[in-house]
Amino acid sequence: MDSRQEAEDAIEEANSLSDDEFLRRFIRPRDKNSSPDIWPTWTHPHTGAAYHLRLARTEALTEKEVDECLALVEETSGDDYRASAGGWRRGAKRREMGTPGLRNKRARDFYRRLGYGLDPSSPPERRELRGGREVESQYLILSLVVGRQ
Repeated sequence: MDSRQEAEDAIEEANSLSDDEFLRRFIRPRDKNSSPDIWPTWTHPHTGAAYHLRLARTEALTEKEVDECLALVEETSGDDYRASAGGWRRGAKRREMGTPGLRNKRARDFYRRLGYGLDPSSPPERRELRGGREVESQYLILSLVVGRQ
């Protein structure tokens, strides 16, 4: 099986998991010194404020929760977006956040951390239509350079 098929299979498997199984396999701490009971609560190390975490599928979020998530993204990453060629586009980010299958994006990030990159033969991740509307590609081709002679 080639690495592209392995990546597609891994993404498909991650997307097919129940929320509980997805949490168990990818989110909860696996450190042998950490108790699994500490999740889903996180305590800020400096302020002591306790936070309760949960995994929710896009369609399960309320409008208020989407607004809060969007505000968090803007607060933590807005400057980076504004400095990029595409800039910060609140409406586009909100639409992206409403996209089913955000786990797929997390899987892509996982593969990028392993060194995979966008293959030159891949369609662009996003493109702008004539009316200014931005659309995401239906698929990406990732590849890994394994060595050069």
